[in-house]
Amino acid sequence: ILNELSTKSGAELLVAVADHAEAIKQFWDHCEMVATQGAQRRPQWDRAKRLAAHAKALPELADAMAQLEAVEQNRSLLADPDPVAPIGKQIAAALRAKIQSAYEAHATQVAEAGATLHADPSWVRLSAEQQSAILAANGLLPPSKPIVGTDDELLRTLDSTPLSSWADKSAALPGRFLAALAQAGKLLEPKLQQVRLTSGTLKTTEEVKQWLSEKENELLEKLKAGPVIVS
Repeated sequence: ILNELSTKSGAELLVAVADHAEAIKQFWDHCEMVATQGAQRRPQWDRAKRLAAHAKALPELADAMAQLEAVEQNRSLLADPDPVAPIGKQIAAALRAKIQSAYEAHATQVAEAGATLHADPSWVRLSAEQQSAILAANGLLPPSKPIVGTDDELLRTLDSTPLSSWADKSAALPGRFLAALAQAGKLLEPKLQQVRLTSGTLKTTEEVKQWLSEKENELLEKLKAGPVIVS
C-alpha cells in the first residue's frame, strides 16, 4: 500500500488514502503496538545483556549466552512468547548463587583470620578500639552481605564488586593478616620493625647455609634499631 501511495499525489493521493483507510489504520495500529512492546522489553534486554557481561566466565551459562546471542542476531526481541525473560532469570539466578558462595567463603576466611589474631599474645593486649581500627585499616572486618534481591540490586553489586574480585580479596588476606599483626606490635613496641624475608629456591646444602647466614646478618643488623617481626 505504501509503495502504491508513494506514486500518487494531489487529489489522486487523497482518493487512494480514502480507499485504503482501513488497511492504513491497521498498519498504523500495528506500528504503535510494536513500538510500545519494544519500549517495554528494551529495559529487560539491557539488564540481560549487562548480567551476561558479568557471567562470561561461568561455563554453566554457555547455553543461556548462546540463546541471548541468537535473540540479537535473529532480531527476535519482540517475538512471542518473550524470549529474553527466561534467559535473564537463568543468568541472574546463577550470578546470585555465585555471589552468595563467594561471600560465604570469604566471610569464613576473614573469621578464621580474626580468630588467629585473637589468639596472638600481642593482639589481646590491645584495646577493643585499637583492634577495630587495625581490622578496618587492613580490610579484616566481617564483609557486608551482598544485596542482590532485585536484578537492579544484583547489577549494582556486580558493578561495584565483580565476581573475580572475591578471589582477589581472599588472596590478599594473608598479607593483610601479617600487616595487622605488625601494626599491633608497633602500638605495643613503637620501635618494632617488620622484616620480610625474601623467598627463593635452594637446591644445595651450601645454598641453604648461605641463605641462613645472609638472613641472620640482616636480622642482627635490624635488631640494633629495635625488636623485629618476621614475615
